[in-house]
Amino acid sequence: MTTVRLEKVSKTIGATPVVRELDLVVGDGEFVTLVGPSGCGKTTTLRMIAGLEEVTSGRLYIGDRLANDVPSKDRGIAMVFQSYALFPHMTTAQNIAFGLKIRKVPGDVVARKVSWVLSLLNLKGLENRRPRDLSGGQRQRVALARAMVVDPEVLLLDEPLSNLDAKLRIKMRAELKRIHRQLKTTILYVTHDQVEAMSLSERIAVMREGRLAQVGTPLDIYRKPTDLFVAGFVGSPTMNFFDGTIEQKEGKATIATRAFELALPEPVWQRCKTHKGKTVILGIRPEHIYRRGSSRIKEVSGNTVKAVVTVVEPLGDRVIVEVERSDVRFTLVLPEEARMVPEMAVTAVFDMEHCHLFDRASGKRIAP
Repeated sequence: MTTVRLEKVSKTIGATPVVRELDLVVGDGEFVTLVGPSGCGKTTTLRMIAGLEEVTSGRLYIGDRLANDVPSKDRGIAMVFQSYALFPHMTTAQNIAFGLKIRKVPGDVVARKVSWVLSLLNLKGLENRRPRDLSGGQRQRVALARAMVVDPEVLLLDEPLSNLDAKLRIKMRAELKRIHRQLKTTILYVTHDQVEAMSLSERIAVMREGRLAQVGTPLDIYRKPTDLFVAGFVGSPTMNFFDGTIEQKEGKATIATRAFELALPEPVWQRCKTHKGKTVILGIRPEHIYRRGSSRIKEVSGNTVKAVVTVVEPLGDRVIVEVERSDVRFTLVLPEEARMVPEMAVTAVFDMEHCHLFDRASGKRIAP
């Protein structure tokens, strides 16, 4: 196990900057996920750490060693690709053992390590099957086993679950967490799926256009997004956003949108009073807008908005409801017993203790 440290690391392809002055530390034995939309530079970052791409500028350390010019084979790193990259003519055991054999590891050691990783990843009984005879989840585990069996100091995973169906992805997420808890290997994981990042990681690094937008624990990212991009990217369903003007009337602070007006809690007002009279962006997550009258929903006094249901998405344990007022639409998450149908009138209660305010020009978080 070891640390990975990037100091002002940049990558330019031709005249196009792909990664821009990235500063990131992955601690010894830590599970960190790089997340962001396609083209944000997360896979390129992983490939630079693996030695598959050259670092244009900046310093990359693996452990205490500057690794910019260290060949990939000497970095103590294993990488699992999205495509699995298994040898089709080899059996499961042969695929797993390949990395050990090219390192000229003694045969008895190879057999012992292959047996260990087969048990760890529940692949016993599949030793003699070729990739074409394995399911997607089994092939993914073989690719992971092949990387783990060489005892890498750092394990790099590039969207390894994206080819699996929803049920298998959930199962493999649990497997990855179990494996990391057992082995405490330093893992850097890349995905565009923010739900996957939230469920797997000890810390998340959100990337946008080659830069780090925010680094923190999943709860920090969720509760305290630094800007509009992070707030809108993390969370499912996505955060509701409204243009609004901050006002103060008779000693009470409010934010007035095109369709309704809401009172601001005193702590929020204290943080945003310099924006009085200005238009800002109000953000509030669907789970913090309640339906008045539901016995299982937290009741919040005031800040009610009457609206009409436009779309209902039942998801079993919860219902996602889109509502509209004066051409302004927003989303609520309600419990499963909510009997909602389109065109139904509903009174939404905004829990402004959980609101977020962002500067309209810069997109940066103002409050709370």
